[in-house]
Amino acid sequence: MEIYLNLPRYLQEWFVFQCYGEWTSKYYRPPVCRFQRSSIESSILRMGLRAPRFGEEPMCRCPEGWTRVEVPVFKGIDLTTRNYLPEKTRIALESCLRSRFDVDLWECIKDKDFSIVPINEMLEAWMDSRGIEPNDTNFHTVSKRAQRLRERAVGRARQQRYRMAKKNASKNA
Repeated sequence: MEIYLNLPRYLQEWFVFQCYGEWTSKYYRPPVCRFQRSSIESSILRMGLRAPRFGEEPMCRCPEGWTRVEVPVFKGIDLTTRNYLPEKTRIALESCLRSRFDVDLWECIKDKDFSIVPINEMLEAWMDSRGIEPNDTNFHTVSKRAQRLRERAVGRARQQRYRMAKKNASKNA
């Protein structure tokens, strides 16, 4: 059984690369991806799969541009009856993949000195090493996500310094 996720192009390329390594878009469509057995995505899928209610039908065909994911076999779950993926579960899976992408990106940029290596060149190299096609749309999206991650980290560091200064000031007074 398969489910289908509507991922942005950069995230789809990254996810397929995480599953298979090298993959090029010369094929008609990407291969079927699989979640690791004990991953958080697999847990979300196990929790969210249910039997379709009246009027709901499982998605039988993969829409153009969506990512195909094979549903793993779960103990005690009959996939012939529990074959419907609700929209909220699909959104949770897509959000989880975005978070994994952000963690992977942050691991690359967290300790870098951008006065030595420009961030644009480093992001292009990172995208190339993760199987993401280096077109303008993908590059701008990835660079914006990196910028937001850096701003969040700087904000946390600033807040931590403020709390420490406040704590030290109250000790000295």
